Amino acid sequence: MVTRILLAVVLVTGAIGVAVPGASAAPATAQCPVGVKVSSADSPVTVSVTDTSTSTPVDVVVTITGTSLTITAPQGASYELADASWCLKVSTKAVPLDGIGTTYTSQTLNKKDCAQSIGYVTVYSVTTASASCYHSSNEGTADFILSAPINTLHNTTLYDTDDGTCSNGGSSGLLTVVQGVDLAAADAVCVGLGAAFLGTTVLTFYSYNAPSDWYFC
Repeated sequence: MVTRILLAVVLVTGAIGVAVPGASAAPATAQCPVGVKVSSADSPVTVSVTDTSTSTPVDVVVTITGTSLTITAPQGASYELADASWCLKVSTKAVPLDGIGTTYTSQTLNKKDCAQSIGYVTVYSVTTASASCYHSSNEGTADFILSAPINTLHNTTLYDTDDGTCSNGGSSGLLTVVQGVDLAAADAVCVGLGAAFLGTTVLTFYSYNAPSDWYFC
């Protein structure tokens, strides 16, 4: 059994979203084509969509917060999202926008030049990739992946391996990984998230092959 030191990480590398007016959206009253529809009122929610890399369904978490959209793999998943294809509407009077990427921020302005909140998104498909496995050069220190975006509470999954394979089960939600310019900045993020397992420690302290500005808490 590999010693489970308080750590875990995998940068969820999502593509920044790009959106253009949908071809089918001539009138502003037009709606997005058929797909997996998620309204802002139902967010965040886990839905199943087609993975273009395997042509099989996979679960993804869709989150709409005001003007922002994020599509991520569920916490603890053995995969991360490399891309996503979707359509969204920001209001009943706006044309649908077709887009790609795992994150997007509304650029549609109202008459007061304020960005409009996203009303709903229809997800067509996603493209997955194997989650990056982080390991330490210290024998007996557990492998880990980042199973949710950085600076998210309990975003790690620890494994019973120490060879960089991230295999043999996995325990989620034990630790949080944050990013900061220094220990004080990282600690402030940890406190804001409500994470304080054993204090804030830079990952390189445990000889992990992770960015030097990543910290555990």
